Amino acid sequence: MTLYSRVCLRCGGLQHWLHRCRADVMVVDPVMLQADWERTNPLDRLSMSDWLRIQGQDAEEERRKAEAEIQAANDAYFSGSLTYRVELHSLTGTGFQGGFDHWSIQVESPRDAALLRALDFINTDGPSPIALEREHRYLCKLVSLDKEGIKYVWSVREITCDGAWQFASAGESA
Repeated sequence: MTLYSRVCLRCGGLQHWLHRCRADVMVVDPVMLQADWERTNPLDRLSMSDWLRIQGQDAEEERRKAEAEIQAANDAYFSGSLTYRVELHSLTGTGFQGGFDHWSIQVESPRDAALLRALDFINTDGPSPIALEREHRYLCKLVSLDKEGIKYVWSVREITCDGAWQFASAGESA
């Protein structure tokens, strides 16, 4: 038995070692997975390609079909109308997510130049509704969204304030 609750507090669903929460997040419980793994028959530990062969299907053909479906979804996504945003998520603080999970700044493209323009906007002295805490670190994500709200992440950077907001260097840590 695990110390964790058997019921997901987020969606109320019964948890197993793998749980698809209603928030569209896959949640893995390592304790339950290990306990389940120890109780299973070794023959139940087949790979997906072994399982497909047993079912009389060609694993390579199924892989090609899946890749074609992914490519078709990508083509449909990128051929439609997209909006681009720079999202700012706080990496410091108490951990409590209040009324705003993050700030977004609308930009015109998925290029790094859009990230720089968003950073310039944050650093302007003029009126801005964006109130970033200067002692916090922020995750800065350049994303695109289609009409259904499906998000594609183009770039992820971290910003900090040392007099002005700037991108954190690669080796810098909190």
